[in-house]
Amino acid sequence: MSTSSKENKLGLAGGIIGIALAATSFIFSWFLAPLYVIGTAVAIVLSSIGLSRSMKSGSKKAFAITGLATAIPTFIWTLIWSFALIGAAASSSN
Repeated sequence: MSTSSKENKLGLAGGIIGIALAATSFIFSWFLAPLYVIGTAVAIVLSSIGLSRSMKSGSKKAFAITGLATAIPTFIWTLIWSFALIGAAASSSN
């Protein structure tokens, strides 16, 4: 297996995860926010590694860029929402 296909697979995986989480974040992140934070962090890492490797080898990097462009805003949204949920739970328990 060539190294080019490995790099594309990481970028592809990050892109697919990023797109899927971004598309469903406003529906499911209301009650699954911590899982979305973890999932988008995984998408960011995979896309970053895929992008860096594709830049070194000259292979296609479209899915890696798409993964970053969708996962970073989704990560920020779900992180803020997670802290809001934690704060609301803490204030309601007092």
